[in-house]
Amino acid sequence: MKFRTHQEAHAAMMRAAEREFRENLRLPRLTIVKNQGEGTFSVVRGETDPENGMIAPVTTIGIDRE
Repeated sequence: MKFRTHQEAHAAMMRAAEREFRENLRLPRLTIVKNQGEGTFSVVRGETDPENGMIAPVTTIGIDRE
């Protein structure tokens, strides 16, 4: 899911982390990335920092807006 602002993405990421912690008693690794050329943000599972050359396998996760 794409979000217009970093704040929206952060709120969704925190809800997803809280939900997973309640269900599985573990915290997921979630990262917010900016979609180049679109000006939107996505929440991904894993770690990625393309600007600094760090890339690990990530998958975009669907997060329902509440």
